[in-house]
Amino acid sequence: GTIYLSGSSVALIGGMYWQRASSTGALWCILGGLLALLGLFVEPIQSLLASMLDEEVADVARWFNETFCSLGVYTMCFCLFVAGSLLYPDKSVASPSAEESHES
Repeated sequence: GTIYLSGSSVALIGGMYWQRASSTGALWCILGGLLALLGLFVEPIQSLLASMLDEEVADVARWFNETFCSLGVYTMCFCLFVAGSLLYPDKSVASPSAEESHES
C-alpha cells in the first residue's frame, strides 16, 4: 500500500490544489514512491549497518526503521513533485472560447 500511496497521494493532492502542478512532477513523484520498497528490507539493512559500524555508532542503525523509511519516502515524493513541476511545467493549452474571442 505504501508504494502506491506515497507517490499517488502526493500527486493527487498536489494536482488538485496547486495551480503550478505538472504531469512531469506527478510522474517523478510516483516513480519516487518506488523507493518505499526499501521498507521491505529494513531488518537486513539494520543488521548490515550494525555489523559495519562500531558498537558506539551502531545506534544509527536503529534510526533506519519502517517509520523513518515511510516518512522519508513521503517527503522525497513531495520534493520530487515540486521540483518536477517547477522545472518542467505543462504547456498551457488555449481554450476554444479564447480562440473564438480573438477571431471576432
